[in-house]
Order: sequence, then C-alpha cells, then structure tokens
Amino acid sequence: ALVREELAKLGRVTRGQRNVLVAFAVTVLLWITPGIFALAGADNSPLAQAFEQSLPESVAAMIGATLLFLLPVDWRARKFTLTWDEALKIDWGIVFLYGGGLSMGALAFQTGLAEALGKAITSWLPSHSTATLTMIFTGTAIVLSEATSNTAAANMIIPIAIAVSQAAGVAPI
Repeated sequence: ALVREELAKLGRVTRGQRNVLVAFAVTVLLWITPGIFALAGADNSPLAQAFEQSLPESVAAMIGATLLFLLPVDWRARKFTLTWDEALKIDWGIVFLYGGGLSMGALAFQTGLAEALGKAITSWLPSHSTATLTMIFTGTAIVLSEATSNTAAANMIIPIAIAVSQAAGVAPI
C-alpha cells in the first residue's frame, strides 16, 4: 500500500524519463554484451572480437550519453531529453574523476607500469599471502583516501594491487 501511494504521488512516467531508461538500457546492454558472448562460449568468435574492438566500454558510454541528446521529448517543438544548457549544469569534475581514474588504471596495464610496480613492490614485501596483501592495500587506500576522494584513491590503488598480487602469484580477486 505504501509503495502504491508513493507511486501515485510521483505520477505517470514522463517521456523524458522513458528516454533516459532507453538510453540507460542501451548502454548497459552494450556493456554486458561481451560477457554474454563469454557465457555462451563465443568470446573468441569473429563477431565477439569485432564487437569488442568496435564498441569498447567507453564508446558504449558515449552512445548512451549521445542518445540523451537525440531522443525527442517533443519532436514538433524540437525538444530533446537533454539540452546543452542542462548538460552545462552537470558536475563534470566527477565525470572526469571517474573517467580519468579508469583511464589511468587501463594505461598502467597497457604500458607495463602496473607490472613493473607489481614486481618492485613484491620484492620489498616480507610475505606474499592474500591476507598480507589485503592488509597492505586496505591500509594504503585508507591513508590515501584521507587526502583524496574515495574514488580517486580506489582508482590509484586497485591497478597497483592487482599487479602486485599477480607478481606475487596471488589471485587478484
């Protein structure tokens, strides 16, 4: 009864809200499609390889964002889900923080920096157990998050933690 009452207060779903749901669904579908290929055992197929090369996660996100500018709320009035004036009000610092952190993490692996750091840090550690690595990187993340945001700390620590665990022969998961 409470849920029905709250839904009644919200009113009907608007055209703009439906457009956001469509853009979100398209983005999520594009993000999970490589996983679907993998679950089906077809992740090495030419189709899966072509899909992953032509639509990486960043492109899928851009498609979703672009859909917000293209899906009409009122076609006759040329009103779309997201206008440029509304886009200017978005807190772009947060978007850049996430995107920059994810890019730095990916580049750390692509350039070999993560592997080099992993080997260097592993050589200093007295123990290479899962518990030791977990305590070290949890402590480092806590200290780092006192000076930066939690997201920035995670984006800096996680690629290094993965590389160190791989160099130590411990499963990163």
